[in-house]
Amino acid sequence: MKLKPHHCTEFCLRLRTERENFAHERFFKDPRVFDEAAAWETGEPLNLTSFTHSPRSHDYHIHAYLRLAKAGVELRIRWVTGVLTGPKGTQPPFAEGFLPWIARFFKKNVGPITALAYYSFPTSRYRSAISLPMPFVVTGRGRGPKTILGMTFSAEFKGASRATIETEIMPDDSIWGMIYAPYKNGFRSLAPERLLPEFGRAIGEYVIKR
Repeated sequence: MKLKPHHCTEFCLRLRTERENFAHERFFKDPRVFDEAAAWETGEPLNLTSFTHSPRSHDYHIHAYLRLAKAGVELRIRWVTGVLTGPKGTQPPFAEGFLPWIARFFKKNVGPITALAYYSFPTSRYRSAISLPMPFVVTGRGRGPKTILGMTFSAEFKGASRATIETEIMPDDSIWGMIYAPYKNGFRSLAPERLLPEFGRAIGEYVIKR
């Protein structure tokens, strides 16, 4: 799976759940993080990087953030565009298998989870489907004119609630886009390879080829 064909620059999952839903004792038995257990118990975040294993078929690496906060566990996973290979002898989990690896330490169907996808489209080849000029200057009451830089739209995705799509014209002649979709549960099933095709059809209603 590659992010660039979807024009996706970053895909994120954010999870916050009760401590009992995370098998932290089993997780910290891994020798790579064993020495971090005591600091994690005090609220110190654990930052993990997963390298790209197969650059020909995957164009991303992963940064993850795991923290204990007020007896709850917070996890953020970021799939970032760009191949990042580790030193010789690097052991898994690699970026391609990070989600199923970390998910096995959480109870099944843990949630809620928020999925976010960030996009960039060059204006030389894409345009906004909404004919409103951007930036759009609004004059009226207050201290001078106000500038509208982008728009927010409601969206519907299977299993998600209150989903939105945002678009904005950027100074570098690109259209920035973001999809925000909260899910009640289903952590294991929210991988980018599953969600990006659906997200792509939705953002394609607002950012279209010239």
